[in-house]
Amino acid sequence: MAVLVSRICQLRRRVFVCKSEAAAACQYCGRSFCSSHGVVLADGQEVCNRKFCVAKRVDLEAHLAYRHKAEARNADGRCGIEGCEASPGGHCVRCKGSYCYRHVEGREDTLLVNRVRIHRVASLCRHCWVRRPIWLRT
Repeated sequence: MAVLVSRICQLRRRVFVCKSEAAAACQYCGRSFCSSHGVVLADGQEVCNRKFCVAKRVDLEAHLAYRHKAEARNADGRCGIEGCEASPGGHCVRCKGSYCYRHVEGREDTLLVNRVRIHRVASLCRHCWVRRPIWLRT
């Protein structure tokens, strides 16, 4: 749960700031939002309706399902990719799944730490490589 930065909604209604009473603060961007400009989910997630924040919430749901499948395959000693029967030989630093050498490779990765972009070479599966741009947006 994010801490309310402001007691009023910080999102816009067309040109002007909404200024309704804030219901929560977005866990992704930190902006306060009213009940018309976001959702507070049963599991405690607080997400405003900015397109970048909604994209992160949707991606996280898909990512957790992907990770669950990869973990189940890894528990059987197989590569985390559906349909691949090879033994794992490498790990993805993002999803922590194990994959054969065909399905994980070293790539230049960018992390966002305290709003600073840090570049590194990291071992990533294709799934995590493709979803990186969503999480680099602020």
